[in-house]
Amino acid sequence: MLPPCPPPLARRVATALLRRAPAAVIALVALAGGCAEPEPVLRGVQAQPLLEAPAPAASAPEETTVYERPPGVLVDIQHLTSRPLAQVRVALRAQLGALVRAEALPAGRGEELVLERGRVRALDGRIYMLAFDTPEPMRRAQVMAALGLPPQVGESVPTHREYRLNHERGFRLIRMMRQSRHNELVTAVEVWKWRPGEHTNRR
Repeated sequence: MLPPCPPPLARRVATALLRRAPAAVIALVALAGGCAEPEPVLRGVQAQPLLEAPAPAASAPEETTVYERPPGVLVDIQHLTSRPLAQVRVALRAQLGALVRAEALPAGRGEELVLERGRVRALDGRIYMLAFDTPEPMRRAQVMAALGLPPQVGESVPTHREYRLNHERGFRLIRMMRQSRHNELVTAVEVWKWRPGEHTNRR
């Protein structure tokens, strides 16, 4: 770094001395002529460059929502069929019991899981069918409440063996098996979210 330039008076003195002592003054003039303006002093410069990205703050852990089965619901079909099977295994076990065995279904239909109190079918990691026996004979309105659904609004199709609800509450088919052809009590339920091969777009 070059030293600061001398004031004008020093330059005039150096010029006068040049005539008397050439060797010594030439060095002084060379030093004066090769000087540079003093570098400006910047105040308030941050130690960390402005363009440097600050260190990321520690991200807060995501909140995990603990599932609770609604009161009075026997099998929460909306919860079990709206999420991947891997996410509802605990709830499925609590509602239909432990896994007894798993069976592969024909091509395009996934697998069937036989549980202690029912069975489910899954394809691509999602449940599309649930079936189970009711703990006691129940009326249709009671069955809907046990499934976590409001009372039916659609028209059911009665047969001598069952009641059928088609395209009800986001489900392709709800079958309620009758205790006998002589009463309306239901003893078993089969719920289909969709039927493999019937729909190309599904969630």
